[in-house]
Amino acid sequence: MAKLSLVLTLFVVVCCFGSSTSKDILKDLRHTLSLKHQQHLLKKFPGIGTDFGFIVDPIVGTIKRMTFKCDESNKERCDNFLKNELALLAKTGEKHKLGATKGEVPQNFPFDSNEIFLTLHTKNNQNGINLKDFDFAKYNVNVSTKLITHGFLSSGASETCVDIKNNYLKNNDINVIIVDWGKIANNALYPIPATRTGEVADYVSQFLAFLVNEVGVKEDDIHFIGHSLGAQTAGFVGRRLAVNYGIHLGRISGLDPAGPMFTSIHINKDDAKFVDIIHTDRGVFGSPLNLGHVDFYPNGGESPQPGCETVNIMSEDICSHGKSWEYYAETVLKPYKYLASCSGNKNYPMGADAPSTARGKCSIDTDPDNVDVSVFSKLIDKLDDAIEIPHDIIGGIFSGF
Repeated sequence: MAKLSLVLTLFVVVCCFGSSTSKDILKDLRHTLSLKHQQHLLKKFPGIGTDFGFIVDPIVGTIKRMTFKCDESNKERCDNFLKNELALLAKTGEKHKLGATKGEVPQNFPFDSNEIFLTLHTKNNQNGINLKDFDFAKYNVNVSTKLITHGFLSSGASETCVDIKNNYLKNNDINVIIVDWGKIANNALYPIPATRTGEVADYVSQFLAFLVNEVGVKEDDIHFIGHSLGAQTAGFVGRRLAVNYGIHLGRISGLDPAGPMFTSIHINKDDAKFVDIIHTDRGVFGSPLNLGHVDFYPNGGESPQPGCETVNIMSEDICSHGKSWEYYAETVLKPYKYLASCSGNKNYPMGADAPSTARGKCSIDTDPDNVDVSVFSKLIDKLDDAIEIPHDIIGGIFSGF
């Protein structure tokens, strides 16, 4: 019965106030708790589901709000809570942004996953080395770190990761880490890898916390680039780092973030100090939502993208979905190849050199000889309010696999 109560209270606050003191507790406890502190509370106060009620962030997995029933039947426990735990929570809320307490970071990262692999590539070692075998005393903390990851039915050996990595290392002496979770992503039942993006994010966020806290990499120097499900994963990594460790990534680039099953919980502009998004298959494989500080919509952000025109609609969408990373890879070598028209009569380059000051929605014609960019700009505005209905239908189709 206690387990059932716990499950039910994950998404609902149990409001059972026995005194005005309880209301004050609810107000003061609107902090996000670290996983470590959550476990501490569950162990110390076994009245879960009776005296306590929780709301838990379903992606981060930590408590966002808590109520505590204070009356004569549990006065001693209530007083203990007020005197000790409440003071501790208030202190952690002041110390770290988002009210998170820092998690424990291992001095030597264990690299204990047999499904997620991290490979470091540098200008002098472009073939890469598995970080499990790397001496982190030799990690160059004075240059930026780019993480690149793939999407559904893909892997770290895919063109998505390899082309972007190669282009970066042609002219830059930086750290490029490929996040390969292909053993999870290569499952044709889309809902399975989609729901396991959180698991991948757990592992990668712990590694990045180690990289920042133990190796000495600056959070502003970390840029995570993800395609499709990899874009959603990158967002969840940023969110976990902020909540569990008080670390805020410098930038996340989402390349046509996956749409199906991510209608309410998804990458967003709060996941890093700067989040830029490229949409190329809006409303089918890609999300129809404006997700970042700036959202780029090349050729309207929809299928078919130039070069993807076929008689097979599904092939057009698959091709268009991949165009997001192709456009990005091109801009690593040609930063101003795609200069977009944006909100407020601004112009920003789409892709690798998108400035952190960029904001709003941007349209860009990647095939200027054949297309009128103003048509796409108007199309984006018209679709904003209406697109979620067909998107939900598509999500339902995927969840039925």
